[in-house]
Amino acid sequence: LLLGAGTIHVIHNRKRKLQQSIDMITLKLANARQRISPHFVFNLLNEKLHGANQEERDTLMELVRLIRRNLDLVGEQYVTLDKELDFVARYVRLEQCLVTGGFVVAIQAPPEEQLATVSIPSMFIQLLTENAILHGLKKKQGHKRLTISVTTDQKGTDIRVTDNGPGFDIRHVEGRRVKTGLNVMRQTIALINQKNRTADRM
Repeated sequence: LLLGAGTIHVIHNRKRKLQQSIDMITLKLANARQRISPHFVFNLLNEKLHGANQEERDTLMELVRLIRRNLDLVGEQYVTLDKELDFVARYVRLEQCLVTGGFVVAIQAPPEEQLATVSIPSMFIQLLTENAILHGLKKKQGHKRLTISVTTDQKGTDIRVTDNGPGFDIRHVEGRRVKTGLNVMRQTIALINQKNRTADRM
């Protein structure tokens, strides 16, 4: 009887680990769907650079650096906060050129040395920021403001992305791109919670 119980327990653990691996693969695939084909983008940018003025070249080169960094981050499950915020800052600078009237951004965070000790799922803050710009600032008239706040203490890390836009009902979001981003976030949170519960039981 004890042998049978032990065998069942081993099988259950193997199934649980297999399910975690499947969840991880699913999450990586969801992240991969958001990647733009680098060959297509770089070929297009190279063509545009030839006939561009200095300001346009600077913007295009910033876009190239952003895409290269994006490809690096997507390939990693977790990144340190300083790397994530550096990527988000580059992303926001380009978005400021696309939003009518621009917007003010404030990134409030501890020193880089402290951020380098904290790891989070890659692209997590970027997805929050993208939704804030898309659903908040692009639909707002007048003054637009985006705030990214990071605080750390012994209890943990608090990350907030806020905007002064009209907001939106997450239950009625339309658009495949937005839904994919939200699903990635949900899967990421669920996976982390599952790992934490597993660790607490050990």
